[in-house]
Amino acid sequence: MTTRLARVAVVAAIAACGAPPAATIKHAAVAVAAPYRLGPLAIDGAPAIDPAIARALEPYARATGSRVLDLSADGATTLVAIGTQLVDIGPGGRHDRGEVPGVAWATFAPDGGLYVDAGADDDALRLWWLTPDGERMAVAPSHDVRQASPVYDAASDTLVWAENRDDRDGTELWRSRPGGAPELVAAMPAGTWEPVAIRGTRLIVRENAGALHAVLHEVTLEDDASSARIATGSATLAAANGSASVGVGATRPLTATGDAPLARFDRDGRLIALSDAGGELHGVVAIGSAGGHGVVTIAAAPDGHDLDAVAIAGDDTLVVAANVDGASALYAIEPRRGEASRLPGVPDAGVIGDVHAAGDAAVIAFTYSDAQHPRAAYRYDLASHALARVVGELAEPRAEDLEHDRARARDGAAVPLLVLRGRGARAPVVLELHGGPDDQWRPRFEPFEQFLASRGYSVVLANVRGSSGYGRSYATGDDGPHRGDVLVDVAAALDWIASQPDLDADRVVVMGASYGGYLALEAAVAYPDRLAGAIELAGMVDLPAFLAGTARFRADNRRSEYGDERVAATAARLRSVSPVAGVAQLREPLLIAHGRRDDRVPVGDAVAFAAAARAAGAPVWTLFADDEGHGFASAANRGAFEVLATQFLDEATTR
Repeated sequence: MTTRLARVAVVAAIAACGAPPAATIKHAAVAVAAPYRLGPLAIDGAPAIDPAIARALEPYARATGSRVLDLSADGATTLVAIGTQLVDIGPGGRHDRGEVPGVAWATFAPDGGLYVDAGADDDALRLWWLTPDGERMAVAPSHDVRQASPVYDAASDTLVWAENRDDRDGTELWRSRPGGAPELVAAMPAGTWEPVAIRGTRLIVRENAGALHAVLHEVTLEDDASSARIATGSATLAAANGSASVGVGATRPLTATGDAPLARFDRDGRLIALSDAGGELHGVVAIGSAGGHGVVTIAAAPDGHDLDAVAIAGDDTLVVAANVDGASALYAIEPRRGEASRLPGVPDAGVIGDVHAAGDAAVIAFTYSDAQHPRAAYRYDLASHALARVVGELAEPRAEDLEHDRARARDGAAVPLLVLRGRGARAPVVLELHGGPDDQWRPRFEPFEQFLASRGYSVVLANVRGSSGYGRSYATGDDGPHRGDVLVDVAAALDWIASQPDLDADRVVVMGASYGGYLALEAAVAYPDRLAGAIELAGMVDLPAFLAGTARFRADNRRSEYGDERVAATAARLRSVSPVAGVAQLREPLLIAHGRRDDRVPVGDAVAFAAAARAAGAPVWTLFADDEGHGFASAANRGAFEVLATQFLDEATTR
């Protein structure tokens, strides 16, 4: 029996146990309807899409704002995405580059063109050269693989990217240069690797061995691609179940075991990186070239906060973004003395990202969003401290502000919460759990959540253990055998909701996507008397099956987080903290959504789980998209999911 058939058989056996008598079904507010299709969407159990809700959602769906993609070397022209439109804005005014949905990355290219990384969804990105006339010309080979993490060296007009294939364990590094066909420059061993910086023949690659386990390596790119060299040595990476020696050909890591998420070259050829060096917080370090002076700490995280962005302006001034309980604060660091100073006039109530620095001027550009405003592109002069919004004001719907709070878990952990309170007394509550798990709810504009608040729901965004931004100990607090501890934090959030006089603890629905979807279903199993229902998108339902079925190049990375399902005892432990283990006890209404092209979380597990939950007596709505991967990237599909989620919430919380 194949692995996939074995997974289906496990859930089918559970489903065959039969449904209990109707009188024992505790949650019966959600009606179940006949299946139907809506374009690429197969919908079962759910009612028809409510057009009134769809119309009410439109202003929030349109409020996507703008974001910075690149900044010219002289700091005068900013490349931005405004919704799906690519635009550069400079002294000559606005230059529209056309509509390019799904842009993940773009940069200025010679002769007025752009290099663009865009695609239908985040697992099928494609590299293009966009000519000044708007013509798209494919840069990467035509074979059907995931192309990701491009880096570009303007001086040599060299583009390098990573490719991952479902049938391979490792990562290939490809290069495109003027006048030549794309060429393979390095085939990295098993694991997840991605380029992070390039200058001339020096390519810096990050090896992602797991959450907070990332090591930087230097690859020397020769003119002849077949002779690409990697700095000599060997790498030892920390794994969740101990220390594992990983052969990397002739590779010497530039950073020690720990986490090094970002790196940039300065004018002197030093590599400036963020690194926690195995400690709690990310600081700024300088790394010499291969055989150089090694790693030198420039500055610790200012004021004891984690750093999550770094850019190098023309005079080698470092600009870093500190994570202050989810919000961002920008600092300038004089690199020779390591002195950090807060940049005046920069908003600090929200989140700063996409930080770009001009190579020849003391100018930066960044994207900013807070709870009440969608993303917007800004330019900032480091000398005059003048801040300017690159794109004019956009139409924005009414939005509520977020509150910060903490819930206290039974084991003493403080669980950070962001709270969006709906208007009115005794509001129903959506408890939302993020994916990752190494991610973080931050005070940025969340369109769907703001829409729910406008309808009277309160939304509680819980940063349960495993979340980033609060130090290594908290981020790794759910690793390996501690996966079940996260439910303690979910219980703490439910306790906090019950303590709030304006929230109705009897009308709480848990919601999440990816890992958050897994947690939503696991919470539904663990706390059936405290939840009115659960909504999940692309979540894992069986952790051993997920690890065995995820794309091969991701498997070891994910095993460092969860454990190795190939070990029988570990597989048993993982299954015990998987929703599939408790599916026969489910009674709460469920909304399960998934893309059929998902190569991260196998869709077959979700299909079988939904069938088993129905057989157990739970009212289940399902939404499966033929044209989606991991998550819903299409605006139409995402809109359909959000309308159905709203209808589900309305029914599940009506008493």
